[in-house]
Amino acid sequence: MAKTYFEFPENIQRAILYLLKSDNDFHYQLANLVKAEYFEYPSFSKLFKIIVDYRDKYKVLPNDDIILHEAKEKLSKSESISEYEDELLLISRVENHAVDNKEYIMDSVEKFARQAAMKLAIEKAAYLVQ
Repeated sequence: MAKTYFEFPENIQRAILYLLKSDNDFHYQLANLVKAEYFEYPSFSKLFKIIVDYRDKYKVLPNDDIILHEAKEKLSKSESISEYEDELLLISRVENHAVDNKEYIMDSVEKFARQAAMKLAIEKAAYLVQ
């Protein structure tokens, strides 16, 4: 895992992924605000990309079986599908928190997106300076 400049709770990142995969309105608001590279963990990034790409292509949100099937297709040699199965279970566990607090999650998404964009800009600037 890369060093992050801004800490953002894993459960908020999971709530973002849960709402992205299960709430059309939230997905619509979020899809242009957040990028896959904003997530701290590669599995979160990959799940984000799978969900967004599927919704863009088929105009419906994917279920967990579809997400896992797509993840299997995109696994690197060092990855295991069990990591994605476990992560989807954890994402599903934040369901009640996420659904009951959509406004808070949306505010958090905006903060998350700003922080992540700033982190990427700092990393890019540091790379260019070197």
